[in-house]
Amino acid sequence: MPVPNCPRDPSGKNLKCPYQESNLYCSAIHKGIVQDCSNGDIAGGWVSCMDIDESCPINDYWINKDTVYVKDGCGGRIHLCYTRDAPNTEIRERTMECRHWNSSYKVCNVQDAQKVQSIEKIAQFPITPGSQCNKGIDFGIIEDSIWINNGCNGIYKVEYYTDKPASLSPTTLSSSPTTPVAVPTTKFPGGNMQKNLTTNTTPSSVWDFKTTRSTTTPSDPVTQPPSGTIWSDGLMGITVGVLCGVFLMFLLTCLAILWFVRRRRMLDREKKAKNTYQRDEPFVDDGRHYEEIHPRETAYEAQPFLTSPNGLPGQKP
Repeated sequence: MPVPNCPRDPSGKNLKCPYQESNLYCSAIHKGIVQDCSNGDIAGGWVSCMDIDESCPINDYWINKDTVYVKDGCGGRIHLCYTRDAPNTEIRERTMECRHWNSSYKVCNVQDAQKVQSIEKIAQFPITPGSQCNKGIDFGIIEDSIWINNGCNGIYKVEYYTDKPASLSPTTLSSSPTTPVAVPTTKFPGGNMQKNLTTNTTPSSVWDFKTTRSTTTPSDPVTQPPSGTIWSDGLMGITVGVLCGVFLMFLLTCLAILWFVRRRRMLDREKKAKNTYQRDEPFVDDGRHYEEIHPRETAYEAQPFLTSPNGLPGQKP
């Protein structure tokens, strides 16, 4: 998404940040991957602008408070302007709507905000049905404003530091006013909108921002490699899933082959046993005849030579 470019000196080598500057390296390894990067300098602070050494499309890198995002193979050395000093004002809470008529990047200003601390999605009515509207990717914070992208229209709860001084007791007020103080102009992406905060009578104790410079310079080595790991982009999970699927298919194939071979052997064994029985032990009528049982007299008349009990044939007992 469009982000403010950091101002540089006439040579174009050094940043001209109103507060602090830092460098880091961030890269999305291939298309379809979104990588978030941060370091110890900007953590907990607010990034106001960034430049990237590599040539990346304007929609492939953006800012969410203290985090830099890149996607679709974009990557390189990133130069940042930021501040970690929290404003000495009250934190307030507001529910506000941010919407755009299309799916492009949209910045919504938070009224009376000097720095936005947090954002939470309350209700969502995206242009594209089924959109998840993820924090940091589809909506987020840039200094004193919030932004949406990909048509993530919705209602958001915002916590912010007001641009008005905190309530002070009379003993803490300075007896003499300070000279006029002008807050550096912040340019927002997508237009010429800017915000100037000028006060003539604000005590110095209220607007006492400690302006410090980071020791990091553009010529220093890379501050920190990308904070994400290979697990964060889902590649390892996809690879493990594919390998598990291949292994499962191989196992099922082996089981099917073993079952088929075993079934084949059983059928061959049954067929062989059946053929052996029919060849070796055929049914043969051995001529066995069984007499009909008759009374003794009838049997003797029919066969007079039956053996008598005393062993002499033809005699009645």
